[in-house]
Amino acid sequence: MNRTEFKQMLEDKPHLQINLFKRGFLLTNNEVGNLEGFPFYGNWISEVHNGYHFYAHTDTGMHIYSDEKDNCYFILGHAYNPFTMESDEGKILRYIASAKNKEEYFDRINELTGVFVYGSVYKGKLFYLVDPSGMQSACYGQFGDHFYLSSHPQLIGDICSLEMDNFVRELIRYKWYGRVMGPYLPADLTPFTDIKRIVPSIIYSYNGKVKHKRFWPMESFTVADDESEYQKIIEEAADILHNNMELVSKKWSHPWISLTGGIDSNTTFAAGNGNYDKFESFSYISAEKEIPDAAAAKRISEHFGLKHHEFLIPEDSSELKDFEETREI
Repeated sequence: MNRTEFKQMLEDKPHLQINLFKRGFLLTNNEVGNLEGFPFYGNWISEVHNGYHFYAHTDTGMHIYSDEKDNCYFILGHAYNPFTMESDEGKILRYIASAKNKEEYFDRINELTGVFVYGSVYKGKLFYLVDPSGMQSACYGQFGDHFYLSSHPQLIGDICSLEMDNFVRELIRYKWYGRVMGPYLPADLTPFTDIKRIVPSIIYSYNGKVKHKRFWPMESFTVADDESEYQKIIEEAADILHNNMELVSKKWSHPWISLTGGIDSNTTFAAGNGNYDKFESFSYISAEKEIPDAAAAKRISEHFGLKHHEFLIPEDSSELKDFEETREI
């Protein structure tokens, strides 16, 4: 489906427009204009701070704080601090902004977890980074004097009328590429030559030109020498995970845990211990081989008193309403 056909499809089925770039955001020094038309369709909000336009889908958390010196700090997405037990992004931003020096500033940023882009406009210079695990997909690009930072490279591509890079086009057409990499591109590549992905543990700056520098880790770490030292590290990690799940249970009104019966989801489930009354769980079945995992997830949930939900994904896509159109989105 080309761009003209895609736009026409959204005009014909306006109920799907809310799903375009859902939970997306855009930061730019160039006002994009009409938020009622493609690709926003009236589903985005906007603010202006320190010469930058902040745009966010209505399902996206956009949190901005300005200090008394007119410096701007922002979180696009959602964040937690399992060390201070704070989940309010406004308070988190004020906490970071009040750091007394550069070392304390980065220590407070390093305490954060979640799905977000954090940044600041400090003394007229833009700084930005992505959450430490890179859970929030984000990218940036510069076109002349115009700078763009977004959750979706395609959003920048649509605004700037960009065409897919020929190398990327050739790469994803390789018959085995999808099986090995899925929808992901290697390194910091995006579908467009002049848009690059934001890489975790690197802080980027923009003041007419983009620069970047690794900021974590900045010190050497020694390997645990004995079992007791190793066990202490494991306990500290477990405490952080438990604190995260406690914050999740407080921040969201009806949180669910994705539970497949595997190691990762069971670890997440275990970290919710003590807060199970605030959670429900779910699993999905898209193939026969997933039935035992879903059954195990149900037994685990019922053992700990959680309501469990199972979602069956039909083999025939025709059973799903607007499947082809949603896949294009």
